[in-house]
Amino acid sequence: MRLRVAHSSGQFSDSPQRQVDDAKRLTAAMLLRRWHWLTGTEGGPRSQLPVAFKDLDDPAGLKFRQGVTGDVWVLHRKDLFTGKVETRFHKVVDGVAGQFGDRGVLRVTGQCPATNSKLTILVAHYVTSGQPNRLGTRSEWNQKIADKVGALGTKYGQGRALVFYGGDQNTDDRKFDTFRGAPFTSLQDELGRYEATTPDHGRIDVIASYDHDTRVKGLSVLVLDDSGLYLDTDHFLIEGEFNVSNRRTT
Repeated sequence: MRLRVAHSSGQFSDSPQRQVDDAKRLTAAMLLRRWHWLTGTEGGPRSQLPVAFKDLDDPAGLKFRQGVTGDVWVLHRKDLFTGKVETRFHKVVDGVAGQFGDRGVLRVTGQCPATNSKLTILVAHYVTSGQPNRLGTRSEWNQKIADKVGALGTKYGQGRALVFYGGDQNTDDRKFDTFRGAPFTSLQDELGRYEATTPDHGRIDVIASYDHDTRVKGLSVLVLDDSGLYLDTDHFLIEGEFNVSNRRTT
């Protein structure tokens, strides 16, 4: 089967009305473009995005999920999972007053009938750190976030289980391994297709799959700039598609 997914990084400094407008546009795009899920950032306490999505999700047949803290979130089709779905924010970095809130990895895990397996969606928002090979606290924080992504992939991606990721890496995916050694590969790297996801900071948003999910093959990746999907946020949306085979290969 094919999974169509997307990632959108928000902008907490936008006005509440602009955030509501973006939530409406993203919900409409999700239905029109038939995404199975959408991951996102900048949905913390100062953002109107969570409130707006929760107002929109149920009538649209979607489900909005977020941890107790952190600014990352997942919006998915209700029929993506059956039974109990676990939602947990794995905090890695304590927020710094006046700079950013708690950072870590949001995990959504449940039984996915379409893939006949457990499926986990991860999303993270790295701290702005500049070049990843520079020493410093922020780079060390991002290494810890990447390590947590890798650990969760390893734990929840065993056997036939599947793990996917969407996030704002705050590091150019074409120039660097934004997973910093963790066993994930972005669609951009897999397909050799790189488009800027921000007007000024390059290719910093990614969609990825766990390396050991040998049932999974990337099919496409596309950045929708303002001409493709207008959003008030300072990032462009990125869309991807995966094929998931029925059998696990070696």
